[in-house]
Amino acid sequence: MDEGVKETEILAKQLSAAISQSREYTVYRQKLEELQAQPELYGQVNNLRRNNFQRQNSGGGRMTHDEYSAFAAESRRLRDNPLVNEFLDAEVGLGRLLQDINRTIISEIDFDNQFLD
Repeated sequence: MDEGVKETEILAKQLSAAISQSREYTVYRQKLEELQAQPELYGQVNNLRRNNFQRQNSGGGRMTHDEYSAFAAESRRLRDNPLVNEFLDAEVGLGRLLQDINRTIISEIDFDNQFLD
C-alpha cells in the first residue's frame, strides 16, 4: 500500500475518533438512542427525514404548494414532540460540524470546486 494512502487512512481514523468525542456527536447519539427506544415515533421521524432528503436532492428541490404544505405540517407536528425537536436539532448540529470540517479540508488543498459557484 502506498505510504501516502496509509498515512491518510490513519489521519482519517484519528479525525473520526475526534468527531466521535465532540459535543455535537455525543448529543446526536444520545438523542438518536432515545428516539430509537420509541420505534413508531422513530419511523415517523425517518419518513420525514427521507422526504426532506429526497426533496433537497431531486427535481431541483421543487415541490407543489400542496406538497410543501403537507411536508411543513408534518414537520411542525413531529417537532411539537420535544425529543423529536432535540434529535433533529442535534442532527443539524452534527451536519454543520461535518460541513465545517469538509470546508476546512477543501480550503487547505488545491481542489477546484469553482463549478459550484
